Amino acid sequence: MIKLKYFICLVFLQTSFTIAQKQLSVTYSIKINNENISNQRFIKIKQSPEKQEFKLIANKLENFYASEKKMTKDNTMADKLAKIISDYNNSYYSNNEKNLKVINMQSKTFIVSSKKNKTKWKVFKESKKIGNFLCFKATTITYVNSQGEEKQNQIIAWYCPELNFNAGPLGYNGLPGVILELQIGKIIYYANEVIIESEKLTKIIKPTKGEIMTQKEFDDLMLKLKENRNQF
Repeated sequence: MIKLKYFICLVFLQTSFTIAQKQLSVTYSIKINNENISNQRFIKIKQSPEKQEFKLIANKLENFYASEKKMTKDNTMADKLAKIISDYNNSYYSNNEKNLKVINMQSKTFIVSSKKNKTKWKVFKESKKIGNFLCFKATTITYVNSQGEEKQNQIIAWYCPELNFNAGPLGYNGLPGVILELQIGKIIYYANEVIIESEKLTKIIKPTKGEIMTQKEFDDLMLKLKENRNQF
């Protein structure tokens, strides 16, 4: 097992990749990109999300991503908002055939299933170093519903071909390498620790506890709940 770690200065320990990469784990933190943000109230809560850490475990067949449950137990509005914007309560599982998102909401657990690799990435030659890892830029567009209107949301990923696993934060995948940095809107998920294992030391368990449904079924349920809430 080789452990690579970088600190605030983003310098990884030097190592060799001569061994086979059978599995790896990546620990992510998050931060808010404050450039061009005029909402000062939003800026003031930026420290809360940074208390959180998320871990991705991946091999050639499957991967799992979830929070490390290190967030403080403070029940302030800032901490509640931090949980929402970072997807703190949910987890993601992917294998060669499908993606599963485990959503915990109102004391219920839903396992939302969708087909693998539906994300259409646009890959660029633009590159940058994240620690000692050479990463390349890729973007995609998702559509989010905002007050009944669909709006485009650009996703920016920096993936590392040297880490040849099809995985990333929040279930994002489909690129020829692990995503070490992912930006969704103003929220940035960035790797601060990479552990490469020559053996599969940590078993990845496929989620089974929860109500299983497709993405469309879950979206219809959310729409129904929203309509009922509005009527109330």
